Amino acid sequence: MKMKRNHNDARTLLHAATALCLLLSLLTPLQAQYAGQWAAHAGGSLNFALGDLDEWFTAGSQIEFGIGQQQDSPWFVEGVIDYSAFSSRHPVTDNSGTLLEEIPLSLRYVGILARGKYRLLQDRVFQPWVSIAGGPHYWRGIRGAISENAELAIPAIPEKVLSEWNMGFRAALGMEMMFSDMLSLDAGLRYRLVIGSLWPTLQEHVELEAVNGFQSLSLFARMNLYF
Repeated sequence: MKMKRNHNDARTLLHAATALCLLLSLLTPLQAQYAGQWAAHAGGSLNFALGDLDEWFTAGSQIEFGIGQQQDSPWFVEGVIDYSAFSSRHPVTDNSGTLLEEIPLSLRYVGILARGKYRLLQDRVFQPWVSIAGGPHYWRGIRGAISENAELAIPAIPEKVLSEWNMGFRAALGMEMMFSDMLSLDAGLRYRLVIGSLWPTLQEHVELEAVNGFQSLSLFARMNLYF
C-alpha cells in the first residue's frame, strides 16, 4: 500500500513539474529573431484531399525546403520549393458489384512559392503565427489505362496524362516552438489550392468524375535553423 501511494505521489509531482515547465516556457522571453537574420528549413506534411479532388484521392504526402530572412517587423519572408504526391486505385465493378479491375491514379506537383509568416506573439518559447504563400506549380495527373470488357460494353481506354504550369496558393495557421535562439520546430494546419483540372471518364462502370482545382488540407511540421 505504501509503495502504491509513493508511486501516485511521484506521478502527481511529475505532472506538476511538467505543467510548471510549460508555464515557464510560455512566460520566459527569448532573444528575438533580429531584422536581417536568415533561416533555412526542411519539413513535410500529411495532405487530405478536399472538394473534387476527394473523388480521386484520399490522402497524400508533401516535402519542402526553403530559406528566408526576418524583416524589421513580425514578418518572416522566404522562398520555398515543395513536392506533393497523391495516388490511389479506382475500382471498376460489374452490375453485381464484383471488382473487375483497379485503375491507377496519380497526381504530382512541384511548387515554387514566396511565403510570408506573421508572428502573432514574439520573443517567447511558443510563438503562434499565420502565413500566406503563392507561386507557380507544375503538376502532372495520370489516369491509368482501362481494359476492354465486351460483356459490359467497356471499350479499351488508353492511359490519359495531363500536365501544366498553373498558380498555387497556401494559407496556414501554426505554432513555432523555440528550442534555442537558433533552432525551432513549426507545426500546424495548412490549406492549399492549385489551379488545374483532371478530365472525367464517364464510361458506365468506371464513372470517374472531373476534378476542377486541387484542394487539400495538411497537417505539417518543419525544422528551422537560424543563422
